[in-house]
Amino acid sequence: MSRPDTSLQPWEEDILKDFKSFAKETHFGGRATPRKGRWIRGYLLMRIRQGHIDGDYLLNIHRGWRTFCAKARALKGINLGNPGSYQVFKEYFWLLEKAGLVLPRRQEKASRGGILLRHYYVVNRTKENSLLWSNPKAQYQ
Repeated sequence: MSRPDTSLQPWEEDILKDFKSFAKETHFGGRATPRKGRWIRGYLLMRIRQGHIDGDYLLNIHRGWRTFCAKARALKGINLGNPGSYQVFKEYFWLLEKAGLVLPRRQEKASRGGILLRHYYVVNRTKENSLLWSNPKAQYQ
């Protein structure tokens, strides 16, 4: 039986380094939400580097986010707050999609559950460095 991964990726460490910054000018202020977009970007780029050219599907991305929040608390003593429900995560992800930061890559029939189609997403490489990753709601302000 393999042991669960208890390490953080370098890009996750970078997100946690910015955790103490709550100044609005830094684009990293507020609650956990701004870190969520940066984490999603890092996660999807990691999936591509690992050879998953289709990125990943939303439920799996949400599981990764929850795992990251738990690791931040366990390994670094950083409480990112409640990682949120799948529904809240899905709404946040929709903001990223509306901003053009993530793109749908493909669909497949889900193996189980109530979901009929599983949608895979990738980072829009033309917006990989957009400030909207830190605050996708800024597109409406």
